[in-house]
Amino acid sequence: MPADVQWHTSDPMVVTVTEGIVTATGPGNATITAHYEERQIAIPATVRIAVADTATLRLLYAVPSDREFRDDYSEFFRHVVTDVQGWYRNQLKGLTFSVYDDNPQRCQMAGDSEYYSRESWNRVLEGVQHCAPVEGNTTEHIWVLAVDVDMACTPDGSVGRWEDGYNQLYRGSSGLAILNHSTQDDGYDKMVRGEDWLWYYCDAGPWDASLLLATGGYAHEIGHTLGLPHLPGCNEWLPECDFDALMAYGNQIYPDGYLLPDEKARVMRSPFIDTTAPVIDQYHHPDDITIEGTVHTADNDPTDTLRVSVESDAFWGWAPVTPAGTFEIHLPADSSGRALLSVHTHDAEPCRWLGYAHTDGTLTTLAEHAATIDIAGANLSGLEVTLPATVNAMCAGTRTIGGTIVDPDGPVTDIWVTNYASDWHYSDDGSFELDLPTFGAGPATISIESPDCGFLGLYGPNGFTTDWDTAVGFWTGGVDTAGVVVTLPATVDELCARQATG
Repeated sequence: MPADVQWHTSDPMVVTVTEGIVTATGPGNATITAHYEERQIAIPATVRIAVADTATLRLLYAVPSDREFRDDYSEFFRHVVTDVQGWYRNQLKGLTFSVYDDNPQRCQMAGDSEYYSRESWNRVLEGVQHCAPVEGNTTEHIWVLAVDVDMACTPDGSVGRWEDGYNQLYRGSSGLAILNHSTQDDGYDKMVRGEDWLWYYCDAGPWDASLLLATGGYAHEIGHTLGLPHLPGCNEWLPECDFDALMAYGNQIYPDGYLLPDEKARVMRSPFIDTTAPVIDQYHHPDDITIEGTVHTADNDPTDTLRVSVESDAFWGWAPVTPAGTFEIHLPADSSGRALLSVHTHDAEPCRWLGYAHTDGTLTTLAEHAATIDIAGANLSGLEVTLPATVNAMCAGTRTIGGTIVDPDGPVTDIWVTNYASDWHYSDDGSFELDLPTFGAGPATISIESPDCGFLGLYGPNGFTTDWDTAVGFWTGGVDTAGVVVTLPATVDELCARQATG
């Protein structure tokens, strides 16, 4: 090989190249370019994570009975998911989801294309059950379904509403996304070939569309499968919306959209994120500040299965814990403000998040009971966290959440409390204790219901809210949650009377 060949990689987070030797550094897609004299050659390179059985994303390519599978579409789906996998790895400083199999599983559904054009979500979900046990809200798999289906328009030609059986695809929810691509639409053929096109949907459009836009759509919907909601205020186009964030409209500028710090913290708790990955040196900068400390375990439990993260609304970072129990988290030099310290494990599936560092030095799952650390653009050291039990003990059995319900007159009697996901509790003295969902099932909300008038509200940032978007979600951690105080703004009778009068 001539010594003056110049090598270049489009993404060193995927592959590096030195004197013609290519080294994989992480999942994703990149292009390797060689320059010699006046000649140039570009070679695509794809790096994929090895197959795993559980806690993985599974991609299913489904077609109706009157359509055929296409290899170019199958390859497109595989390419897009690999690209999104690399995007999440870059956002999460080395962490990303694992894929069950590089090759999309295929499923021919029994109904024809017209059948799946209405009431599409449930019909597609039912149509693939003979191929695989597809469902959401599990800790075994995230399911992403790429289906060859055209959604019907209403009789007047409009997009229509979900509740009327229209516009039900290209959506994601916890653990499940169904995205449609029609082989009967020339625009999708252009997408598969990597060409730009104009996209129409019923009487809506046209919109500029591209391969990057389609990939951003997958990244957004996979965000939903990992438990991320839409950002508040964005559907209403309110000024407080961070429009370039992925879970707002950042999918439209992919790959330049981003996850917000609190979203990164939330995704790291997912059982589908592989936290065995190392922190890659490329994510460190010489000007970074460092947060250093020690984790003490019970009964000489090993510490090298642990991870520690720093979480705030403005910044986020993580680091592995060494066998000696120490950790060193790198943050950008301009990081400033109050933050919480979280402890995670990767050694007890599907258990991931153990809790926040408590003010007493142990762990808690309540942010209001957690110790805050002040980051002021300077290094910080000497932090200490002590785990109350071994990791296996903390990740075993059922965790509970308990507290009291009060109104202006004191403890509330004759009230129901539920987290919907796993438990109900009737209280005649204002106290309650609920079982939390299994590890990795996402946050649970506490709902208050009257035997007389039903739903009253939820536990919120100030003790109470009626808005699901602002309700506090409780993650299942390595310790029980206690000390929650639900504060009703009025007596139950008064709240019921307000409901009756509208």
